[in-house]
Amino acid sequence: MNATKQAQTPQPRPLPPAPSNMNEAWTTVVRRGGRKAQASLDPRLVPAAAAPQAMGRTVAGTKKKGRKPRKPRAPRSAAVVLELLPAAKEKGLTYGEVMAQARCSVDIDAIGVEGGIRVRHTANGARLLECPGADSGVAADKLATRLREILPDSQVVRIERPVRMAEIKVTGLDECATKVEVAAAIASQGNCALAQVKVGELRSCYSGTFTVWARCPVQAAILLATPPQGRPADSPGKLRVGWVIAHVQLQEARPWRCLRCFGTGHGLARCPSSVDRSGLCFRCGQPGHKAASCTAAAPHCVLCDAVKRRALF
Repeated sequence: MNATKQAQTPQPRPLPPAPSNMNEAWTTVVRRGGRKAQASLDPRLVPAAAAPQAMGRTVAGTKKKGRKPRKPRAPRSAAVVLELLPAAKEKGLTYGEVMAQARCSVDIDAIGVEGGIRVRHTANGARLLECPGADSGVAADKLATRLREILPDSQVVRIERPVRMAEIKVTGLDECATKVEVAAAIASQGNCALAQVKVGELRSCYSGTFTVWARCPVQAAILLATPPQGRPADSPGKLRVGWVIAHVQLQEARPWRCLRCFGTGHGLARCPSSVDRSGLCFRCGQPGHKAASCTAAAPHCVLCDAVKRRALF
């Protein structure tokens, strides 16, 4: 019995080793709930991983939130394009002479231009005359009409009234719908001219309905893609084509693509590439047809093939 009691008697704990330096500071014990408050007061307690975020940087390993696709928006101004054709260069005409003649003959205050005109150079070297203001569309139409009166020779100078365009996707069409019928519906219900509407080929879906892509002015596209009152903001708009109420979705703006080399970021007039792919199909890369009428079983990207990448979409 005595041996058992001696075995159960608790033994004292061993003492910790003595510090090597008697000048060591005491360790501060804080509550877990006050950790954030302590970190905000004492910069020494901020974790190292949070330092890049405090400087406005992204910590390695964290993911940025995906950027929402940019939808086209209505322009704030209207413009007129004045372009000299090859016949003008043969006659020795320059943009300076043509612009001087136009400035002496047109009174921009009389046609309703507010605050003057902004002159810019386009990608092909033409002059873009931008009319700002609330009634910029009406003022640009009057300016284009007046310039055509002053410069009537269409073989020397081309004067256009460009309109910013957007693409929409029309779904839920029946098998009786045609391109002409869809274009007329977009023009009448979108309050735009029929000549400004371009409709692609109708394609059948797995459900039996048909879908089509169309190009029209931005104001018309936004109007048609706006959901009915009381519907969520991400709901499609409605377009009546014949007997059918089709759905309209506004598409994201596509990048500017060169029709010569198929690259992006520049146009045909200023293409820096030495390769001419204008005669090839953009879908399969073969000559003799375009992508709209391509019947190849598998698509083939010529741009990816040129840099030795996987050429399948």
